[in-house]
Amino acid sequence: MTESEWTAYREQLASQVDPEIPDSSQQYLSQVNATEYADELTSAAREESAVGVRLLRHLVCWWDSGLSAHRHAEVAAFTNKQWRGSNLSYFFTTDERERLGQNLWVWQLRQAAWVPTTFGAVRPPDAWRLPDADEERFSLDVSGERPLLPFVTAGFPARETDESEAVSMLAETLGIGRRLDQESFSPQDAYHAVNRIGELLEISEDPAQFASTVELLYTRIAELLPGLEQGEPLPAEWRPDDTGLGDVDLLCRVDQEYRLVPASEAYYVRSRSSRDRYANLGVPILALFKPEAASFGSYCGARDLRTAVRREPAYEDCPPLPLSMGDADVDQVWLETLLAALLLRLRTNRQSAFLVDQDRSATRTFYEQLTFVENLDLRISLADGSWDENRPPEPQAYHLERDGDRIVRVLVDRTLDRGALVDALTGAYTERLDVPQYYEAVNTLVDHALGEPEPGTTLENRLRTVGSDVPSGQVEATRKELFAEERDEPDMEEEELEPVAPEPYMADDTEEDDRSEHEPAERTVSTETSGTAHSAQVPAIDSVTSIGDRRIAESLLEAAPASRSSRDSTGGQAQTNGGGGGGGAGHGTSQEYRTEIDAFGMELTMKAERERLREAGEATPDEQVFDVHTPEIYDQMREEHPSLDDAIERFGDERGLSSAENPLNRGFPGFDVLTLRTDADGRAIVDRCIELKTSGVNTRKPSLSWNEWKAAGGPLSEFYYLYVARNIRTGNSGDAELLEIPRPFERLRNRTREKRERNVQVDLRSFDFDADPIIRQPIEWEE
Repeated sequence: MTESEWTAYREQLASQVDPEIPDSSQQYLSQVNATEYADELTSAAREESAVGVRLLRHLVCWWDSGLSAHRHAEVAAFTNKQWRGSNLSYFFTTDERERLGQNLWVWQLRQAAWVPTTFGAVRPPDAWRLPDADEERFSLDVSGERPLLPFVTAGFPARETDESEAVSMLAETLGIGRRLDQESFSPQDAYHAVNRIGELLEISEDPAQFASTVELLYTRIAELLPGLEQGEPLPAEWRPDDTGLGDVDLLCRVDQEYRLVPASEAYYVRSRSSRDRYANLGVPILALFKPEAASFGSYCGARDLRTAVRREPAYEDCPPLPLSMGDADVDQVWLETLLAALLLRLRTNRQSAFLVDQDRSATRTFYEQLTFVENLDLRISLADGSWDENRPPEPQAYHLERDGDRIVRVLVDRTLDRGALVDALTGAYTERLDVPQYYEAVNTLVDHALGEPEPGTTLENRLRTVGSDVPSGQVEATRKELFAEERDEPDMEEEELEPVAPEPYMADDTEEDDRSEHEPAERTVSTETSGTAHSAQVPAIDSVTSIGDRRIAESLLEAAPASRSSRDSTGGQAQTNGGGGGGGAGHGTSQEYRTEIDAFGMELTMKAERERLREAGEATPDEQVFDVHTPEIYDQMREEHPSLDDAIERFGDERGLSSAENPLNRGFPGFDVLTLRTDADGRAIVDRCIELKTSGVNTRKPSLSWNEWKAAGGPLSEFYYLYVARNIRTGNSGDAELLEIPRPFERLRNRTREKRERNVQVDLRSFDFDADPIIRQPIEWEE
C-alpha cells in the first residue's frame, strides 16, 4: 500500500483509539494485518462480478474460523518511559494489549469498490442487503423491476431469518447496510434512490403512468431523511449542492402533464388542494402532494411554492351578518352552531387531548377571522416576477390571507351558488385548521346545515349517524361554551371537564348504547381497575424490544371455568365502576391514558401482524396490514392502496354479494385492522378482520359493542378475529401479552345472551378450545 494510504489508515485508527487511550504518548500498535494482494483482488472483483461473489463467500466461510477474531487492530497502552528509545525488544503483556478499531485488512476492503451489486461494484459501506420485501419496496418496475439502491446480488442470504451470526457480524464489520432507517440512510443513498427514479422514468415511454408509484417512493424516501423543523437549516452534509440531489431530475406536474424537471427548478406543495390552486401558474410542481413534500423538496433543493407566490385578492365589501347566501339566510347563531358541530365531528376521531384543544382554539380563531365578501378575485404570480403578472385575476371561492406564514383573515365569497358555497366553507375551514383528511366529513355537515334556520338538531342527528356520541343539546352547549360573549378562563381547579367523544378503537372496559350502526359508546371502567390510570403508566411503543413467538394460550385453557353458563360468556351484567352508566372522562381513567393505551395497542397489533405475514412468506407485509379504525382512514387506505380495494371487491364477488351487501364496501367496516394475503394466483385477498381491545390489566372479559358483535357474526365471521392486548402497563414487561381469538362469534354464539342495550362481554375462558386455539405472544419493553 502507498504511504498516503498508510497515513489515512493510521489517522482513522487513532480516532477510534483516542476515546479509549486518551494520552497519545501511550498509544502503540501491537499488531495489524493487511490483506495480501488487496489491490489485485479488489481490482479483479471490480472488473468481474463473479470474483466479487467468490470473495464475499470466502469471507463468510472463514469468518468464524479466524477472520472474526482479527477484525480489530491490536493496540497497546504502554507507560514504561525507560524502554522508550531503547534498542531492546519488548513484548506487550496481555494486560497492556487491547483490540480496538478496524484492522488494516478490514479498512482496505472497506475503501475499495468490489462488492457486486445491482449498481455494479461498489464499496461495502455503499452496499445494501435487505429482506426481499424491503428491496421490492425500493424498486420501480419500468420494463422489469429496477432497484433504486445498490443491493448485493449474491453472497448473502435474502432473509435475515436465514442468515448465520457470521453473516450479520461480517456485514456490520464491512459496513454493508442491513436495515433501512434514518440513522443508516446516508446522503449518498438518497442521491442513488432519487436519481435512479429519474433515470428509469427517462427511459419510459410515459412517465405519467408511474405518477402514483413515484409519489409513494418519494414518500418512503422522505421518511428516511433526517427530521426537519420549519425554518431549520439543512445539516451541512445534506446540502443539495454537496449531495448532488439538487441536480437530479424529479417527476413534476406542469399544468395537466407530468415531466422530468431538474430539482433546483421544481416547486413543492403540501397537499392536492394546493396543487390544484396553483395549477394555472405553469410551474413544475413536485409529484408529491403530501406534507412530506416539504422535507423531500428541501433536501432536493426544490422551492416552497407557498412562499414563492404572491397572492393579491380583490373583492367588494358586504354588510355584516345576517346575510342571504346560497339560497339561505345565514346569521351569527347559525354560523356558531355549524362550527360547534364541526368541532364535535373532529373530536370524534382525535387521538390526543392536545389535538382536541388545538382544534378548539383554531375553530375560535377561524370564527374571528372569517369575512364574507362579494366577487372575490385573486391574482397569483411568482414573487420573483418570472410569471406573467398581466394575466387577468381569477374568481376565487375563498382565500386565506397571510402575513408571511401567519394567516390573518379568511375570505369567503358569499355570491356563490349553494354547492360552491358549501365547498368554499368546507375548504376554508379544513385548510385553516390544516385537517384536509376531514374534508368530506366537514362538507357533509355544512351541506346538511345550509338552509336550516336552526340546524342544531339536524347536525346532531348527522353526527350520530357517523359515530359521534352526541346527546341532545350537545351542539348548543358547545356553541355557548365556545362563543360566549364574555369569556373568562376558569381556574384549573374549578374548570369542568369538557365532554370528550370516545376514541374510534377503545380499551376493553367499555359500554355502548344501540343508537346508530357505528356510534361509539360512552366509556365505563371495569372493576378490575382500581384508582385512576394515567398515561405515564403506558409504556412507549418505541420501547418495545420483543413480540414473542406465537403459542397456544395454555393459561386460559387451564383457567377455564367448570361450568360455562351464558351469563359467564356474555356478561349480561356488565359491571361499571360506581354502578354508573355515564362513563366519560374522570371515571377511573384519564382521557390521555385512554388515548395512549389505545395507540399502543394499535401499533403493537400492526407490528405483530406484519411479522406474522412475513413469517408466512408474504413478500410485502408492510403493505398488507391496514389501520381502518375510522371511516376517514378506511377511505384513505382504499384510495392509496389499489390492492386493498381489489381485495374488497373480490371478497364480494366470490360470495355473490352485491356492492351494497358487501360488508367491506361500507364507509365503516366495524373493526380496527384489516390484513391481506396473497392467493395461489398472486392476487390480494382478505386475510383477517381484527377487532382490537387493549387493557392495562390482566382482563379475561373484554367487551364488544353490539355493532362489533354483529360484524363478527355476519359474512365476515370466518375472517373475524378478536385481538386482546392486556397487561399493558409500566412494570409489566414480560407479563403483557397479545391474544388472538379466531371467529369469536362462531365459537360463542350457542352460549350468547344478546342484549342490545349493553355491550356483549365475552369471557376468554369460555371459548371452545377444541376449535382453533387462542394464540398468545408475550410482549417485552424497556422499563
